Amino acid sequence: MGEDLLAGLPFRKNYHDGRPAREAISAPRNAFPLISVQAIVVYLDNRKHGNAVWRVVVAKRSEDVVVKPGLLQFQPSGGFDVFGSEIDDSEYLLHQGFDVGLALLREYAEELFDAKQFRTNQAGIDPLAVLSHPEVSKLTMAVNTGNASIQFLGTVVDLTVLRHELSFLVLIEDEFFCNSPLTGSWEAKNIYSPTVGELRDFLHDGVLHGGSAGLLQLALENPKLADKGLAM
Repeated sequence: MGEDLLAGLPFRKNYHDGRPAREAISAPRNAFPLISVQAIVVYLDNRKHGNAVWRVVVAKRSEDVVVKPGLLQFQPSGGFDVFGSEIDDSEYLLHQGFDVGLALLREYAEELFDAKQFRTNQAGIDPLAVLSHPEVSKLTMAVNTGNASIQFLGTVVDLTVLRHELSFLVLIEDEFFCNSPLTGSWEAKNIYSPTVGELRDFLHDGVLHGGSAGLLQLALENPKLADKGLAM
């Protein structure tokens, strides 16, 4: 990144700390970027008996959000920090609050099913409370019975914001998901479920969020989708 550009970006300049961009990003010294979780949800829709199809959850971000308004995005996706124990110095609660799996499930409940109680951190809430949400309970039960899986794909770093996004594949074969209406949230009220075969054309009609583009690339390289015969 050129010095003339950095001169107008004081926070980014501080992040670089006078070092080349590659070094500043791979080994940051003056930066504490927010960590995010994101997932691409691929599910089997068997509502038309005898004609089951694989679909992908895609959302269009609302126009009134501060970050990336109007862009297409795979959801759930969002930043997280310690949940439910911000005023408690208990090491046990801190470990629970920073649990990546629970953070992903909170985003899943909040962004796909508008679970408002997980929208913001509230001190005193048990971080495990998300496991009692009806839709989360259905997902975890399907995982336990082998009808769904949650797989870590890797980390995506959008070079425009330098946020690390822990990226996952949620693959669902259980019929519960296609029978659970996706409502979206205030961040993205428009939720779509194109088939795997339609995904390329669907994304061509909009602008895909940078983090989601990286997530899609990771998913395309994942053998679990290839084993299911899913070529996006």
